[in-house]
Amino acid sequence: MKYLIYLLLLFSLFGNVSYGELPVPEKDRQWSQHWIFSRHSWGIFPCNHRAPCAPIGYTKASVKAAQGSDLDWQTKSVVYPWGKETPIPLDFGEAITAIEYGEGYEYSENGTKRLKGRYFVMRCNEGYYRVGDTELGFTCRKEQYYLSELTKPHDSSGCTLEGNPCNLATGNKLQTEVDYQAVAPNRLDFIRYYNSAPKDISPTLFPNVNSLSSGWRHHYSRQLELHYTIKRPMLNKVSSVYIRGYDSPDEACRSLAETAPVMPNWNYAIPPADRHLSAVSYDNENRLCSLTVRNSPVGYARIYKRGFYGDELLLPDKLSPIIRLTVANGNSYFFDRDKNWQELYQRDVSLFFDQAKAQYIFTTENNNKEYYRAADGLLTQIDYLDGYQVFLHYNGGLLSQVRDGYGNTLAFSYNAAGKLTGVNTADGQLHYGYGAGGGLSRVTFADGNSKQYRYSGRLLTGIIDETGSLSAKWSYQDDKVVSSEHAGGSDKIEINYKRSWVTVDDVLGAQRTYYFTSSARGHKRPVSVSGDRCDRCVDGEIQSYRYDDKTGFLQRTTDRSGRITDYTRNRRGLPTRISEAVGTQLERTTDIIWHSDYRLPLSITRGPLQILFHYDAQGRLVSVTRIDSRSGASRTTSYAYTATGLLSLVDGPRTDINDITRYTYTAKGYLSTITNALGQAIRYEQHDKSGRPRRLIDVNGLTTDLRYNARGWLIELTRGDAKTAFTYLANGQLKTVVFPNGYKVVYSYDKTPRLSSITDSMGESISYQRDLMGNVTQTTQSNGSGQITFHQTALFDRLGQLSQLRIGNSTEINLLYNALGQLSRTTQSQHRTDYLYDRLSRLTTVRAVGSNGEQYSYDILDQITKATDDSVISTLFSNDALGNTTSVNSVGITDTSGEQQFLYYPEGDLSEVIWHSANMDKPLRTAYAYDINQSVIQVTYPSGNSLLLQRNPKGRVTRLQWQSAQGRRTIADNISYLPDGRVSVLFYGNGIHMSKRYDTAYRLTRNYHSGIQDLLYQYDENDNISSINDSLNSSRKQHFSYDGKSRLTKAAGWYGERSYQYTPVGSLKNKIIRSPDGETNYITAGYQYVSIWPHSSHQLVRLYSTETPSLRRYDALGNAVLIDGMQLFYGADNRLQSVLTAGGKSIGYAYNAQGQRTRKTVDGVSTYYLYDQSGLLIAETDVDGRAFKEYIYLNGEPLAFVEDNELFFIHGDHLGTPQYVTDSE
Repeated sequence: MKYLIYLLLLFSLFGNVSYGELPVPEKDRQWSQHWIFSRHSWGIFPCNHRAPCAPIGYTKASVKAAQGSDLDWQTKSVVYPWGKETPIPLDFGEAITAIEYGEGYEYSENGTKRLKGRYFVMRCNEGYYRVGDTELGFTCRKEQYYLSELTKPHDSSGCTLEGNPCNLATGNKLQTEVDYQAVAPNRLDFIRYYNSAPKDISPTLFPNVNSLSSGWRHHYSRQLELHYTIKRPMLNKVSSVYIRGYDSPDEACRSLAETAPVMPNWNYAIPPADRHLSAVSYDNENRLCSLTVRNSPVGYARIYKRGFYGDELLLPDKLSPIIRLTVANGNSYFFDRDKNWQELYQRDVSLFFDQAKAQYIFTTENNNKEYYRAADGLLTQIDYLDGYQVFLHYNGGLLSQVRDGYGNTLAFSYNAAGKLTGVNTADGQLHYGYGAGGGLSRVTFADGNSKQYRYSGRLLTGIIDETGSLSAKWSYQDDKVVSSEHAGGSDKIEINYKRSWVTVDDVLGAQRTYYFTSSARGHKRPVSVSGDRCDRCVDGEIQSYRYDDKTGFLQRTTDRSGRITDYTRNRRGLPTRISEAVGTQLERTTDIIWHSDYRLPLSITRGPLQILFHYDAQGRLVSVTRIDSRSGASRTTSYAYTATGLLSLVDGPRTDINDITRYTYTAKGYLSTITNALGQAIRYEQHDKSGRPRRLIDVNGLTTDLRYNARGWLIELTRGDAKTAFTYLANGQLKTVVFPNGYKVVYSYDKTPRLSSITDSMGESISYQRDLMGNVTQTTQSNGSGQITFHQTALFDRLGQLSQLRIGNSTEINLLYNALGQLSRTTQSQHRTDYLYDRLSRLTTVRAVGSNGEQYSYDILDQITKATDDSVISTLFSNDALGNTTSVNSVGITDTSGEQQFLYYPEGDLSEVIWHSANMDKPLRTAYAYDINQSVIQVTYPSGNSLLLQRNPKGRVTRLQWQSAQGRRTIADNISYLPDGRVSVLFYGNGIHMSKRYDTAYRLTRNYHSGIQDLLYQYDENDNISSINDSLNSSRKQHFSYDGKSRLTKAAGWYGERSYQYTPVGSLKNKIIRSPDGETNYITAGYQYVSIWPHSSHQLVRLYSTETPSLRRYDALGNAVLIDGMQLFYGADNRLQSVLTAGGKSIGYAYNAQGQRTRKTVDGVSTYYLYDQSGLLIAETDVDGRAFKEYIYLNGEPLAFVEDNELFFIHGDHLGTPQYVTDSE
């Protein structure tokens, strides 16, 4: 202010003076005061505050003020005229006018003397405004324009949480603790929230909010503060000089580019090199001044008319009455009563005052309604969108009970200081204890275990979990969290705060810097992130953010690959259009229309797909319709609800059949039954007080009983006679599982606590070592003797990405990633594979060095439209906009080979498969039996013969026997395994001993069958087999060579030598076969394909051979229809249906729905093939169902077969391919 005068009225002639009735005009009476000036502006104070009430009249005062460094102080004389009968305006500077009323004032001295006197009325001159009315007087301030702090007016968004967790935008430590969790629909959870930011709510006025102290709030600590005054940081001092006001908004805006770099408390500083590249623009309608640097928006300041009073920044034009609503996690909303309860930061919430009921109704972002009493701002009711209701009751301002619409309750108790000491839940009582400083120090749960908290003052510095371990700790500087870590220093980050940026260093050496803008309320949001990507952060791939200058809503993000995503939003901040890959050929948009009352979409449109949502009056979803705009096809799923809002019916999209699922509930709202479209019901019974079912009865009538401990953790599951038991550590981590047969698994953890080992009752184990970010760097498996059978090491880069993997002694695999963390390259020795992605992060190419690679194309809905393999053969896909059709579980399959029926035990295990073939006289049946662990112990073949399986406690087969009319015969016995389930030792029924050895990469190194073969394997650096030596027969040794793509180029062994050459796309080009004796005679084969690459379909049309040339032809679908003189015919499913040989012999084939050949007919004689549920061939029969060959497997490999009731044993190689067959002798 230009003129600042400090004056003191000196009136001392009269003693105690009192005034009679003052004849001051009504319009001026409220202004009638004596006055005195404050230091920095005209200040007017009432009589008897700093000057005595005295008649005004005959004196003259002249005071000279001190000189200020940047202020214009002047001397001013004031004359008090006497004897004037009419008001005389007196000039007291440009701020205040004093109007004298002369006639009619009466006063007395000592109550005896009556004299005429004069009195002054003080008014603020035009261009000034009056503020600060108190008993002390008021102030006249010049109306000027002021800049707020450079900011966006919204809460922070983007990835600003790191660590465990810490808010980088504010420096606050946040913590969420779930002390009790109810079972749906009961939502009477008890959750605590810690925020290290100091509270600014009075504990006297709002005791419920402060009942946990030390920065803690609970789930129901929500408070409405009436007549709240928003306090904004002054941010207006540079040294000792106050921030200046400006005579116009434009002048204030123009100063922003110069002011921002030098304001010490502003949270953005223009780099010196960029100051000449900064620019501003002013939006008069919204009073926003935008600042750009290098044409990139960095933030804006709001222009305020008038100015500062104390440490509060006045809102535009006047200080409006504000209501603040603070929710459980400490976030606040601000509503302006004079603007129809508009939320000041334009968030999509609303507040309504119900005058009739004297309450405020708050609608949340989730469309729930909260009711607050107008008298004291206490939360009294919550209505959820689905109809669930919660009612809150208080005693002396403290919450005493929370009750829902089903009668479930939480009850609260307190100590004499008003601190919460107990919460009664359905599971038992929670107890809360406090330390000497009054902070929450301990929570004791219903099972008696406790969690403890450590502080430095009010700041949370550590948590000791229920096991007694320090599970997490934090440190602070200037009340901001500067480090966060878990036990043992794991997951540690260090945070360094600067003026407009924050730097984070993690324990692996990664560093990233967040740049922020901030508002006058201190709310910050990121504008860019530099340095290393944060894989553990939400939106960690985003590198920069841009916001709308007028609203502050997020408008654009750019990720680390340069991909731009734009957001168009409505006035509520909801996105109405999302444009991805902006500016590229793959740019696509998604349009969204929102419900006018709820934060719910009405339609979502992307390309040809439109999804329509319909809601009832309460905002509950009643239908979803998906429409393909190209074809007009649509499908709709509908929903219905009970009177209390619980889902009662889902009517699926099919219209040809009944696909309705129904739900019923108990009186308490707990799920009672689920009934499918077939009328089959699953029942949930005997709920405990928290709503957990203690009994389940499935559609087959099988009963499962469940037991829980005091924390609600499942400790026992009983199904029939089978019981599985679970135990836990005090902190809730699974400790042991004991299966029905007694097999036990034990889990161990490190201090973090992360899983460190798993050990079973057979002595087998798997252990893990981790780095300080929890990545598994070493995995070791051991057998029951403690011998290491598998070893894997891994290296991770500073971003926590797997960079190198070595399994056992194999060659390491190196991995690289792109800027978004997607795998871009793998390298192992000479092998390299590259992975490419499009601008929408979809995998488009997988290419090994020297190959064409695999190519993928997509439509706008991310559905694959084309896939091209390494041989440049393409497969085209046609998709509608509705995606995949709805799947239906079927109890039967019918195909051209016949019909299969599946029967099940009540437990849900497959009991029998019946196959009916139109050409067979009777069906073929395969039956299964199970042990108490639901593992197969008997398979009855169609012949009536049975395979008997004996298992160890882990469920692995240790003995196989064959039961037939000839009696019971042993197939294999004393079977042993490696920890991962590979067979290591067995004894065949004929006494032959089989032993397999593996290295620590689980590569087979020895395959021993006593007296049959003893195969020793060696590998090259790419894990290809380089040699196989048979120590029992040295003449059967083999050697192999490969090219850089691991394609076999040479094989040499007892069969001679074979060499192979390939085309550029990997098709076999030449094959040379040399005789075993090494002579020069050999067979050369050359292969000719349809056309020249890259337009080739890679169909072999001619085989040139020195032995027998071959010629082939194909149909339009690529099926070979002629091979020399043999003709081939196909069905509509493109499967080979029949063959006519050159000699006139006819061969026919039939297949089942899985593509397995089920019948082969040669000259009218059919052989039928039957498979188990793993797709393994188990029997060959004739038309009468008589089996002439039956197969037996172990771990998917052929072990034996029965032919003409004689048992034969199979001895295979490393591929499981039979090499020898022995009989029972």
